[in-house]
Amino acid sequence: DEYAVKVYDEGNKATREEKEYLFDRCFTDANGQEDVFEDCRHLMQSAVDGFNVCIFAYGQTGSGKTFTLEGSDSMPGVAPRAMTEVFRIIDALGSGWEVKVSCYMVELYNDKLQDLLGSTAAAKEQGKDVNPKPSDDDKGRLDIKKDAKGIVTVVGVTMLDAGNADELLSLYDQGKKNR
Repeated sequence: DEYAVKVYDEGNKATREEKEYLFDRCFTDANGQEDVFEDCRHLMQSAVDGFNVCIFAYGQTGSGKTFTLEGSDSMPGVAPRAMTEVFRIIDALGSGWEVKVSCYMVELYNDKLQDLLGSTAAAKEQGKDVNPKPSDDDKGRLDIKKDAKGIVTVVGVTMLDAGNADELLSLYDQGKKNR
């Protein structure tokens, strides 16, 4: 099967344990940024429809996670393409709809969740300037919790508004600078 990878445990020759990992899609070096985004473009409609969406990159160091998500000026990655697509969908809704886009940006580093937008210029402009890095005594610590409706939230994170794709991309760039 082209979407399965089987791994054998050579260390245990008695059982020769086999593990199988299934994937929705596998990309090779022949695939470009466009191919990767086209595979997840439908998720942007789901986000506009009100569903939580997460695009997660996982892999060893140097495997291309950052490039796949961020890309470059000449080859935008999944994240900038997704932000542009969300606003394309919103614009296509027409004037009968009111849609508000808010965002936060966090990084999990050394088992600590860090708020990457907390001390940005945009946070100051929106009156939400906070310290993005938790102190050693855990004041300002960010926690992942479910709210009363069962929606997963990050308690204490800086949430900022974006009125168009350019504003959202600017927030993203500011957050990247705080990594």
